[in-house]
Amino acid sequence: MDFWLQYGQQASVDWCEPNYIVSPYVAEWYNCISSLPILFGAIFGIWYYRNLFGNLLPRYYIGFVGMALVGLGSAAFHGTLLRYPQASDELPMVYLGTHMLYLIIFRGKGRHYHDAHRTKMNLWAIIMVLYLVFFTLTYFLYEDYFIFFISTYISIVTYIVIRSGYLVYKKHRAKFLKRMYWSAVLFYVGGVFVFWAPSQFILPCDHWFQWIEPHAIFHLTSAIGTYTYLAFSMHDHYSYKEI
Repeated sequence: MDFWLQYGQQASVDWCEPNYIVSPYVAEWYNCISSLPILFGAIFGIWYYRNLFGNLLPRYYIGFVGMALVGLGSAAFHGTLLRYPQASDELPMVYLGTHMLYLIIFRGKGRHYHDAHRTKMNLWAIIMVLYLVFFTLTYFLYEDYFIFFISTYISIVTYIVIRSGYLVYKKHRAKFLKRMYWSAVLFYVGGVFVFWAPSQFILPCDHWFQWIEPHAIFHLTSAIGTYTYLAFSMHDHYSYKEI
């Protein structure tokens, strides 16, 4: 018997990694363990950039805390394959993605920006919070919640990639910012297309490619991609010298 199934409802998705092979208490060992670098990357990011910049704006603390929650939620989800741990993985992903949209919209805007723009920032923050409340309620009420999550998250990531690239090249930002942008995109989006999508939607679970645990590898590429994008966003923001 699956150990964790006695404690709750089964998740809506089970990845191709064989369950309870390494440990009788961990459903998907490699997918679970590979989630922890996401958490460690967030902790390191707070420590490193707080020392680098002297302090961080709350928006970047929120970003790294969101990244840490994704790592914890992913480990809980893959470790148990239960419904609510699945939510603790997928909901923070959408929350963090929405927060990154906020970072794009108000890139370079500091605490001394004039009142009209601060009002706009606060209004956008309220709208996004209301949207996340709506998304969370729908997620728990909608029967096909995994498809709802995937379609929402893909839309958010697509906008982030396109909008960030447009702003980087439109403003003729420094070359190192462009390198950081492309590093984030290649690690995250590349990981999706090379490892995540084939392992879940294209190849059968008995395909030889599944032997390398591609979903676990995606966790590592997504950790690097998310960390690099937050670093890109911070350097881009501070280059305006408006805080």
